[in-house]
Amino acid sequence: MDLRIKLDQERNAYIQKYKRTPNIIFVSNNFYSELNTMVDNQNLYNAAPKHLWGADVIIVLTPNYIKFAEASDVRKAAQSFHNDKSWDSYRVSKTHTTIGRVGSGVPTPSEVIELEPIEFSREEIEVYIMQN
Repeated sequence: MDLRIKLDQERNAYIQKYKRTPNIIFVSNNFYSELNTMVDNQNLYNAAPKHLWGADVIIVLTPNYIKFAEASDVRKAAQSFHNDKSWDSYRVSKTHTTIGRVGSGVPTPSEVIELEPIEFSREEIEVYIMQN
């Protein structure tokens, strides 16, 4: 399957699941040459706005791996990593907030919905920290 299709599928799945637009892509190093071709051999930083939805690309060693995330979540996981480096993965809870409104005279209260937590591997966090 084409890498662009895989990226589109993973990004759409993330948006559907978390109702947010991701700004980080973790990609396996074995996809690097295909990714490089996809962005017309540009530097990934320069190619991101046009080809990669403005998301930062972080190359990891895990084979055949694509994962989208938000920088704020990775930073939270990195803080947990700084506090205790003994874990293999770090979970970050996620929520979605709806704003209350009044329609037809009937108020709808604001609501905070707990979403599935997102988990980051030790490798993802270490590479993220090295690049930032």
